[in-house]
Amino acid sequence: DISPEDRRVFLDTTSLTYDKLIIATGSKPIALPIKGMNLDGVFNLKSLGDADQIFHYTGNTAVIIGSGPIGVETSVALSKRGLQIYLIEVLNRIMPRVFDETPSSLLRSILEERGVRVLTGEKVISIVGNGKVEGIATDKRRIKCDMVILGAGMKPNIELAKQSGVNIGTLGGIAVTKQMMTNLDNIYACGDCVETEDRASGEHTLSLLWHNARRQGEVAGYNCSGVPKSYLGSENITSLDIFGVHAASFGSIEAEVNQHQNIEIVERFLGKNYYRLIIA
Repeated sequence: DISPEDRRVFLDTTSLTYDKLIIATGSKPIALPIKGMNLDGVFNLKSLGDADQIFHYTGNTAVIIGSGPIGVETSVALSKRGLQIYLIEVLNRIMPRVFDETPSSLLRSILEERGVRVLTGEKVISIVGNGKVEGIATDKRRIKCDMVILGAGMKPNIELAKQSGVNIGTLGGIAVTKQMMTNLDNIYACGDCVETEDRASGEHTLSLLWHNARRQGEVAGYNCSGVPKSYLGSENITSLDIFGVHAASFGSIEAEVNQHQNIEIVERFLGKNYYRLIIA
């Protein structure tokens, strides 16, 4: 717990006083309302420990729920290990918050060419089994599998801050200034637990990306030590390798930009390369 009035942090067996405090509690997996989440063989993928458990779990078929960067990269990694993969996305395309329809379709084809079964527009209803995973049921079919990996994304871990009286923003992250200060004197916050402004649009965003968290940490650290610094805003940058094909996205996708202003889209196929630029 944190006592802002006393400037004290309470640990398991002791407490510490502080002059300045930085909250960097990170993020946690989004909990899905699916039956059977307690079965052996159901995994989140947040930490090195999670990855180690997945690596050592015996199975031949894996279902991955959610097709964001975590879900897609996990599909690639487990497919390379020889597992049959089902990648299930409730929306109508993979990586829907990262890529528009055309690049998403291209990446889907690459996954399917390497044997990954991609199912979009499909919702997982339950995970079935007697003590351990034996399969899943969606709103369209049943699939036999040995393991289920939850890749539906992360959300800010704000419980400690909220209990201490720190203001929470409209998107569910800790509200901070450009100096990474919270509403409480001498308490700063940074990383996945905060919400900031998007550098391109100026709107509030939950970035949940390492490069943004690192810069936020630098700004918080400088200001705590008496050196004035400002955070210029978060940048939505995603880069990943899909079976040797490099895919990257910078900024907002068309659906996000089109809500607010007129846009111009430039698309090019140059050999095997695809480029898409949205000008707003």
